[in-house]
Amino acid sequence: MKVLTWGYKFTREIAHRMLHFRSGPQALHPAFAPGSPAAIVSHAEGPVAFDTPRIEYSGEDERTLDAYARVMCACANIIGTMVISNGLPLQPAKNNSKFDLARGDSDGELSLPHLA
Repeated sequence: MKVLTWGYKFTREIAHRMLHFRSGPQALHPAFAPGSPAAIVSHAEGPVAFDTPRIEYSGEDERTLDAYARVMCACANIIGTMVISNGLPLQPAKNNSKFDLARGDSDGELSLPHLA
């Protein structure tokens, strides 16, 4: 989990300094306590300066981030397991064509172009 939380923090620091930064999408961040320095900015006028100190995460923020990383990692593992175990079947498309929603495959399975 340490690598995931470090990656989150590092990516967030980079995003805050990008030219087009205006806010962080709430759905993609942990629910930090309101008023915490780690709380998500709802609207910013622009990026923060490059020499701005990094965000300070409190003990509570660290626990919130760790729980968030565990949940997000578990979701990714569930989806990956379903694909691997054919819970979400991925099969070569019929006649080497791409999957086409307009075609309306009757079997309801997602087809991928055959690459062989």
